[in-house]
Amino acid sequence: MKLNRLVAARAVIFSKCAEKLPAHIAYKFARFLRITDGDERFFNERFKAILDNYAQKDEEGGFVRDGDGIALNPETAETCKQEIRELEGTEVELPFHFSMNDMSNLTLSIKDCFDMDDLIKEEEGQ
Repeated sequence: MKLNRLVAARAVIFSKCAEKLPAHIAYKFARFLRITDGDERFFNERFKAILDNYAQKDEEGGFVRDGDGIALNPETAETCKQEIRELEGTEVELPFHFSMNDMSNLTLSIKDCFDMDDLIKEEEGQ
């Protein structure tokens, strides 16, 4: 699974943290978050390091905003984008999958389903 997809799936699972869920899925979600915590921490630290190298900074050392994003130094913008693509495409191993049965008591958006797609294995006959 690609690292950026894992981070997106973790966000969906984390959004369910305050909901009362059946014990088996709550436990499985908690286990998944605990096991993959290091992957997300690696992603966030590496992403910040890339931005530290290539983003424009203000007088206080903060990132300069550009619309909805962060302004990149024009001379190194392509290198920055390439490093981010490589980071996002880093392959990580999934500790386990979820079944459609696991998801049966959840309310998910289509985007949530897209973000969770790599984690869900459909049972035979579905």
